[in-house]
Amino acid sequence: MEIEELITDTVVDGRYAVKREIARGGTSTVCEALHIFSGAKVALKLLQYPAAQRPSARARMIAEARALGTLRHPNIVALYDAGQCATHGPYLAMEMIPGRTLDSLLVARQRLPLGQAVALIVHTCSALDMAHRRKILHRDIKPANIMIMPQRAGDQVKVIDFGVAQMSDASALENKLTKSGELLGTVGYMAPEQIGGADIDVGADVYSATAVFYECLTGDVAYPGDNHLMRLANQLTGAQPRSLRDHGLEVSPAFEQIVQRGLSVDPGDRYRSVGDLSRALLVALGGPAPMLELLDRASDLVGASYLNYEVSVSPPAGAGAAVGRRRQFVRAPYVTPVRLLSQKHTCDGRTADISEGGLMVVAEPSFEDNEPVKIRLPLPASGRVAVLEARARWAKTSRGQRAIGLEFCDVPEHAREEIRRYVELMTARLEDPS
Repeated sequence: MEIEELITDTVVDGRYAVKREIARGGTSTVCEALHIFSGAKVALKLLQYPAAQRPSARARMIAEARALGTLRHPNIVALYDAGQCATHGPYLAMEMIPGRTLDSLLVARQRLPLGQAVALIVHTCSALDMAHRRKILHRDIKPANIMIMPQRAGDQVKVIDFGVAQMSDASALENKLTKSGELLGTVGYMAPEQIGGADIDVGADVYSATAVFYECLTGDVAYPGDNHLMRLANQLTGAQPRSLRDHGLEVSPAFEQIVQRGLSVDPGDRYRSVGDLSRALLVALGGPAPMLELLDRASDLVGASYLNYEVSVSPPAGAGAAVGRRRQFVRAPYVTPVRLLSQKHTCDGRTADISEGGLMVVAEPSFEDNEPVKIRLPLPASGRVAVLEARARWAKTSRGQRAIGLEFCDVPEHAREEIRRYVELMTARLEDPS
C-alpha cells in the first residue's frame, strides 16, 4: 500500500479517517487520523506494501500491540485500539503526541545542558523500567524513538515504537523471527551482544539509553566513523568513545564513569537495570533532576522582529533550560513529511515545528541564504496539501543531518489562518491540559 493511497478521509476499518502522514519507516507508516464516531485524534500505524503481505511483518505488528497493551505509563505512548482492516491490513491506534522527537531537537541544538540530558534519560529509564517489569525489552532506544511533548508543568518524555520489542512470553512465530538472524534495532545504539545475535536482557536497553545520554551531552554518536563498518567494528571491539572532556565538557568524572560502564562491551559490567543507571545519574548530578524544559513556550513571544526559527548556541553544560533568542511568533511542534523545491534541489524532508512565520525542516540539501524555496506539505488542521513559498534563513548540520530554518513569504490567508489556529490550539492545551 503506497502512502498516496492514504488520501485525506480514507477510512480504515470503517472507524478511522486518515488526515495526513506523520512519519514513514522501513515497513510502516504512521498517520494522523480521527475516530469517525468520537472525533478523537489518534496516531494510526499501518503496514506499507509489500510488507503488509509478509507474515513476519504482520506478526510484529500484532506483537507490538500486545506489548503496548500491557504498558500503562506516563512516559510510554498509549495504545487505544488495534485491529485488522480488510483493505489496509493490521493497524494500531495510538496516542497522538503533539511534540518533537529528540532526534530533530538534537539536529538543531546539537547538545543539551547537563541537567536537561539527565532529566530526559531519567524519564526514559522510568518508561523502560516499567517495560522491563512486564518482561518487555524495547531493543530500539534511540533519539528518533524518544518524543518530547510540551506540558503545562514542564515537558514530558514519551517512548515510542515498540515494533521490535521482545516479550518473554512471545509466540512461537515471534521467537522464530527473533532468532532468524535478522538485525533488529539501530546500529550505533545497539549493544554488541544484540548486534551479534546473542540472547539479550535488560542490559541491551541500558546500553542504548547510555548511548543516547552520551549523544545528548556531546552532540555526537558514541561511535562515529567514516563508514558503517568502521562504526560497527568500534562497537564490537569495545573501543572507548571520546571522553566527555575531549568534547569540551566540564563535568564531574562521575559522568565519565557512567558512560564507560553503561557502554561496556560485557553486559555483566553494565548497570544491572535502567533504574540503577537512573540513580547513578542523579547521584552524579548531586540532586533531583530539574524540570524538563526543551520546547518553546508562549512566554518566548516578544514584540521584536527576530527571525522565527533562528537557532541559538547551546548553553554551557550544567545550565537549566536552553537559553536562546526570543522569537516573534509562537511555534508549535508539528511533525510531517514535506517536499522542498528550489532551482537547485528537489528533496524530501520532515518538519519539526511550525508557526505563522515559518517552520523548521530536517532535510539533506544545503540552501543558500535567502534562497527561494517552495514547500509542499499537509496543513496542520485540515491535512490538505498546500504549496507555500518561503526562503531559507539558516541551516545547521549535526550528526549527519541538517536542520533548515524556512521563513514563509506571501502565504495565502487560508493557510496562514489554519496554521495560526493550530498553534493557538496547542498553546491553549498548555494553558488547560484538560
